[in-house]
Amino acid sequence: MKNPIRPHFGQSPHVPGPVPHGMVPVPHGMVPVLHGMVPVLHGRLAALLAVLLLFLLTVNVGAAWAATGNSSGFAWGTNAGWFNFNATDGGVTVYADHLEGYAWGENTGWLRLGTCTSGSPCTYANTTAANYGVNNDGSGHLSGFAWGTNIGWINFNPTDGGVTVNSSGQFDGYAWSENVGWIHFKGAAPVYNVTTTYTGKPAVSTTEATAITSSGATLNGTVTANNTSKTYGQTVAFAGTEFTASGLQNGETVGSVTLSSAGAAATAGGSGSPYPITASGATGGTFAAGNYTISYHDGALTVDKAAQTINW
Repeated sequence: MKNPIRPHFGQSPHVPGPVPHGMVPVPHGMVPVLHGMVPVLHGRLAALLAVLLLFLLTVNVGAAWAATGNSSGFAWGTNAGWFNFNATDGGVTVYADHLEGYAWGENTGWLRLGTCTSGSPCTYANTTAANYGVNNDGSGHLSGFAWGTNIGWINFNPTDGGVTVNSSGQFDGYAWSENVGWIHFKGAAPVYNVTTTYTGKPAVSTTEATAITSSGATLNGTVTANNTSKTYGQTVAFAGTEFTASGLQNGETVGSVTLSSAGAAATAGGSGSPYPITASGATGGTFAAGNYTISYHDGALTVDKAAQTINW
């Protein structure tokens, strides 16, 4: 696969990206710690404080990432190693229009998924270092950029790649980093996968569409019999295709309708002309009758006078 080109945001990608408040990246193999904390304490006081700190971290993380859409699991980069999407003091949340939060790379440090933080509707412009992030189109197709202080920009919709979230909340696909290469969100050997409790807006749309379809009265279609004429004494035989349909969606068609008119008989004279042509029973074609309420409009059959021949 060819390597995508990194975005140009009007500033150097080496400008340090933000990290979670109160946290700093730490070396490979170490658990991230709160900035300013002394990593080693002694005696029973140290043990007590460690238990208390663990309790407080657990409470705070639970409160910060309790909203529907929390992510978990790991992504893998051959050159970058594992990325934890539910790391202590971090975590990633998927919303209907964007992603927020931080994933932790054991070798690369924090990876921020976007500058929005409130969970409110947000679409990242990805034009500057102040408005970058990963967008969600609502159907699980991700785009935009994440930022890692140590690895630079991560493109979630690169050429020859791309990341999606399916209706079961499973991530899949590849994101691209100009510095560490491809990052994969689902693998089989070994098994790994980033997942989320967010399952997307399509579930809502599907519910609405099902309700509409089952009602059989969501869309109005119209069938109008075509006008025609004959000469007195002729019989008109309708093929069922002499009509015009309108109001159908997605290029759908009606195959045939039942057409009838009192003027079709050979004995129908000009005194009753024009005669209505009634249409009914639309069928065939590509439309589904249960999706429409079809209204029928009459056409007109005009009877012209027959030419009179006088023999002397």
